[in-house]
Amino acid sequence: MRWSIVLLGLSLACSGEKATVEDGVPLNVLFDERHGLEGGEPVRFHDFDVGEVISVDIHASRVRAVLSIEREVLEQLTKATTFLVDKDGNGLFVQTYVLDADAPRLEEGATVDGTDSALELAMKRATASVSSVLDWSDEDQAELDRRLEELQETLGKLGEATSEEAKKVADDLERGIGRLSKELEEAGRSEEAEKIRKKLDELRKRFE
Repeated sequence: MRWSIVLLGLSLACSGEKATVEDGVPLNVLFDERHGLEGGEPVRFHDFDVGEVISVDIHASRVRAVLSIEREVLEQLTKATTFLVDKDGNGLFVQTYVLDADAPRLEEGATVDGTDSALELAMKRATASVSSVLDWSDEDQAELDRRLEELQETLGKLGEATSEEAKKVADDLERGIGRLSKELEEAGRSEEAEKIRKKLDELRKRFE
């Protein structure tokens, strides 16, 4: 891996072009599908190119994309980070999403789960926006996980999703967690219920 990065830098230097990854460090991302990745696609974070796809192979029955990320950028990523393959006029690229900035930091060479559709990304972002503000008991978390699992099953049936479908799933998630908020309030945990309502408002604005 290290030699691949070095050779890439030498090749670009000889051609007069600036390398896209300076002091790159490896990161593995697992997808359910290949999404057309061949290697060489840029990795973006906040609309900046911060790395690239070095290789694509099969690992543990899934598609593994090995990325090279700028070291300074990796230091800003947490274990609650995911990646989505997207496309613009210049072709495919891999977009970086930090779902929870307060989660533990990612380490060099770590393996994280990628996201295979905009619909799945909407689910992950919505889940993180609510669960990150609460200290869930085991029972609360089990109930939330059960409800999210039901929605995940819906995701699997929909397949490729449009942005409108992503909004619909976000609506479904909002209703499900809204019910949980009401139950918390009835149980005398109004402070936690209020936190959920505020996060749901943020979620709604995100999909408007």
